[in-house]
Amino acid sequence: METGVFQVAMAQVFATLSGFFFWVLLAFLLHPFAYGEVAWRVSLAMLLSGISLLGTGKASLALYSKGGEGVLKGCLLLGLLPSLSIAVLLSLLLDPWTGLLLLSFSLFSLSFHFELSKRSYSRYLLLWIGARSLTLLLPFLLYLRLGEVKGLLLGLSLSYLPFSLPLLKLKEGKFSFPPPTFLLGLWLVDIGMASFNLLDKVVIGPLFGKEELAMYQFGNRFFLLFASFPQIFFFYLLPERASGRKVGETEKKALLASPLLLLSALSLSLFLSSLFPSFEKGAMVLRVMSFSLPLVTFTQIELSRLYSRQETSSVLLSYFSSLAVGLAGIVVLGKKFGVEGMAYGFLLSQLVLSSSLFFLPRLEEEDRKLAGAFLGTIALTALLLSSMVAHPLTIEVRGEKVIGRGLAMDTFVEIQVVDENRNRAREAVERAYREIKRVEGLMSAEREGTEIYSLNRSGTSWVELSEETLFLLRSSLQYSELSGGAFDITVKPLVDFWMKEVKEKGKLPPSHLLSKVLERVGWESLEVENGRARFLKEGMEVTLGGIAKGYAVDRAYRILKDAGVRAGLVNVGGEMRGFGKIWKIGIQHPRKEEIMLALELG
Repeated sequence: METGVFQVAMAQVFATLSGFFFWVLLAFLLHPFAYGEVAWRVSLAMLLSGISLLGTGKASLALYSKGGEGVLKGCLLLGLLPSLSIAVLLSLLLDPWTGLLLLSFSLFSLSFHFELSKRSYSRYLLLWIGARSLTLLLPFLLYLRLGEVKGLLLGLSLSYLPFSLPLLKLKEGKFSFPPPTFLLGLWLVDIGMASFNLLDKVVIGPLFGKEELAMYQFGNRFFLLFASFPQIFFFYLLPERASGRKVGETEKKALLASPLLLLSALSLSLFLSSLFPSFEKGAMVLRVMSFSLPLVTFTQIELSRLYSRQETSSVLLSYFSSLAVGLAGIVVLGKKFGVEGMAYGFLLSQLVLSSSLFFLPRLEEEDRKLAGAFLGTIALTALLLSSMVAHPLTIEVRGEKVIGRGLAMDTFVEIQVVDENRNRAREAVERAYREIKRVEGLMSAEREGTEIYSLNRSGTSWVELSEETLFLLRSSLQYSELSGGAFDITVKPLVDFWMKEVKEKGKLPPSHLLSKVLERVGWESLEVENGRARFLKEGMEVTLGGIAKGYAVDRAYRILKDAGVRAGLVNVGGEMRGFGKIWKIGIQHPRKEEIMLALELG
């Protein structure tokens, strides 16, 4: 027993340490935006891999002792076909590198699960050491050779694929498939687990931006370094339990060691800010997440117990409830408190998961149904709450103050109104928000059908524009002249090129390439006259991001004033305007949670 535990422990520790060093090296190598992009693609590939395997990995662990090689062959067929299909689809819809990565994750997962099911702990250890050693070499060599982020994804795929070859050595014989109901339960649980572990990153990227995702991912990778300890015991305990062996002493050791993990993670978080100044928020994420380590330890022990008895209903309900609560927490708390709030949402999900796994299996049948209905209601409520907060305007009333929060212009919007008439205040907030959305629709450079979108695709031809759009173009040209070109709305080709290069190459583009793009930038080459505008050079484009938010704030401000409310404050991504009272405004440090400067506005 001791040898098996040691080998599983070594495999998990090495896997986690190598993964940790991989992401730390990326933090040194890549721009934060590109770091977040890679994190998003890897998380997406892992999420879809976990879903496409249909629960076959854990089915092999639970059933091999009874079904032998036939079970492994059946699990291989059931897991491989969906993985291959989804990989092809992902390659067509996104890119081939992420699709190949998904397939390599699936094959490697089946390979190491099969070794565990046979209790071949030494081979399991070698698989992890071999694959993860390559991940510290191949991705970086290919990145340096190709000069693009796709080299990292290709290198990751090629690191795992050779260690999937043991799948070809399965003995000939009949296929034995897992019981459909058991496999369905495992698959649904795997969807819940994959979503629980990865969906947060997939959601954070589009909703909060890739830089916020980079901070969250940075802290989460350090957290996973410590969370590998509980996973050691899951992968060891499950095949041991399935074979009928006693594991009580091993469980006690795991639980007693979990507080030490917590203290170690907290200690490490204190040093990260100085080691990685650009990722200071990521250190704070680790500090919050570390409090869930005892919960994670208990969760892994309970999972091994339930899987060995082929009980999946409680696991399924627990994961989906915690997933719903966690996503709602990340969205709601993230909107309110930034990346720290997202970390607290993660902690909340771990609390719900461990509590559900403990209580549900120990209830009587009728009580379990009632508890399941209760958790289902909580999960549904949480998902509805997160969907409401993530998209439309949400209204909060605090006495005479009405606060509206929502998303517009790719940023957060907050409108505060103080008035004794709550209905009037609420209506004013809603009208102001609708006006901001209207301006967004009018001025967006990316939304097909807007006037700016049409102008950017007109070449050097004249484009008829509304007076409102012309007003902003004229104002922008005036500011360009006053600032000597420091403010320039024709900078869009340069911004797009910069973002594309950082996203694909992971670093800032060289000056000679920037100089070439600068030939298509210049406010003097934008001509505006009565009712129309045009560019004087081919390939020019404008972006009103530097002025449209301020204009939207002014429009919303005017609506609040015309509504007759006593006081109001409009905030669109840091662009603010208020009236009626003295509003205290804090200027936040761009990389820290602290307030650099406090101002009074009114």
